[in-house]
Amino acid sequence: MNQENELRLENFTAVTDHLFAAMEGINHLFTSQVLSPAEKERLGKLGRTIHWAGHEIDHLFLDLESVSESLKKKIKAHYGH
Repeated sequence: MNQENELRLENFTAVTDHLFAAMEGINHLFTSQVLSPAEKERLGKLGRTIHWAGHEIDHLFLDLESVSESLKKKIKAHYGH
């Protein structure tokens, strides 16, 4: 496989890093005194959805058939499986 197209652990962890950054941003917004209870409810729903996705995404990564076994071992170790 061409080096440009080779997958590395960082390709996967970058995805979850972005999800966690989004959750931190949502948590910051949620604590704002400016938002109404209805807005906070909508924001909370989005936060829970992103949180759920963060838990499910590592399972998806491990189910990808094209990912090498050696890379899957690194993914398992990183995500604690």
